[in-house]
Amino acid sequence: MQLFMRITSEEFVKKAIDLLKLEYGDVDEFMEKDILGPDSSLHARLFSMFWHIDGLGYMMSQGLIDPEMVYNFGGGFAQVWHWRKWEPVVMRFRERRGDPDFLKWFEYTAKEMMRMRQEKGLMQTPPGQTSGHPLPHHDP
Repeated sequence: MQLFMRITSEEFVKKAIDLLKLEYGDVDEFMEKDILGPDSSLHARLFSMFWHIDGLGYMMSQGLIDPEMVYNFGGGFAQVWHWRKWEPVVMRFRERRGDPDFLKWFEYTAKEMMRMRQEKGLMQTPPGQTSGHPLPHHDP
């Protein structure tokens, strides 16, 4: 119930959307200037989300959370959107740290959601991914 309350809070949803709306080009420049720069607020927001999804993956892998439950909190969209958006950044952190397991459960979560979507006859990647913007566009 605590997990449900957290991920449905306005604050959590706003953070997730704001992170998905962030634009970046060069991964190294983005990391140095924006993530690891003097203002730690983006770093904190980003890693809060990374570790949240990473924790879900670890708990799923240990049988502590049913993957179907995670999937049913939004059809696995958020985890896949965040992985697709942040995969280059995570991969660069792995490379820099010399740690191929860094945030491996984040990746696991997204891939598990993609697998489940495929098993249900749905596109692995939710709508909105192909446009370069991770959120579906809705006209007013």
